[in-house]
Amino acid sequence: MGTVLLQGLDQFLGLGGALSWFMAQAGHAVALALGAFLFQTVNPFTPDRPFTSVSAISRLAPLARAAADSALTAVAVWSAYRLMWDRSSHRIHYTAQVVIPRMVLAILLINFAVPMVQGAVDFSNALSRAVVLVTGSQIRASAIAFLRSADPLWGLDGVTALVLFGAYLVLALAYVIRFSLLVVLTVLAPVAALLFVLPETDHYARRWVSLFVSALLMQPLQLLILAVGFALDGAPSPLPVRHVYALAAIFIAFKVPGALHSTSFFGTRATSFVRRQARRAWRLALK
Repeated sequence: MGTVLLQGLDQFLGLGGALSWFMAQAGHAVALALGAFLFQTVNPFTPDRPFTSVSAISRLAPLARAAADSALTAVAVWSAYRLMWDRSSHRIHYTAQVVIPRMVLAILLINFAVPMVQGAVDFSNALSRAVVLVTGSQIRASAIAFLRSADPLWGLDGVTALVLFGAYLVLALAYVIRFSLLVVLTVLAPVAALLFVLPETDHYARRWVSLFVSALLMQPLQLLILAVGFALDGAPSPLPVRHVYALAAIFIAFKVPGALHSTSFFGTRATSFVRRQARRAWRLALK
């Protein structure tokens, strides 16, 4: 019986050592991914260059801008014909008051979409750098120290460390997806500006704005949440298990994109509601 228990204990210790070795080896790759994508939004291939210098944006954004300019010309011709041949005075006034100002704005947005996206990214990076500077780079140091440690996994501490490693892995993957999403949204920015012109398609442009704002601002907010969690994790704790606060902070950070998207969605709905009511009041006042 004692021999069986010793063999089981040796197997358990061997499994814990193997998991610790795997976490130490894979932790280096996870730490590199977090360092490249978590703390700032830049060109990860050349970190000293801005985000919009990514080769995919440099190649595809001019094509999207040219296509949007051509489509905007077609929309302008169609709107002009509708103004000339439409007999409804209400539709004529509506086209003159809504479509033409949107068309002028779309000309600016289509041709300056990429610089405007870079300005928004710079603003997000400034917020992220402020969080990192205030916390003294604690997030980076704590994450790298944990991911590169090779401590054996024991008991509840081992389970918590294993779950925390999985959370770091998911967080790194989420930021790789976020970077890819921002590249796609930047390429499609001129198309979103074009869709803003017509009232029949402006809801697609609003969805683009909602998705872009959520993907962009999740970074500084998540860094702030992680900073609070790691500060609590580094302080003396009455809990018998380590890394609980860090794990809780990552779990809360995963909720940030959904909260931002919901806030942006309801803000868009509220803005549209106010605009419809103002337009209705204006029509009533003209009668």
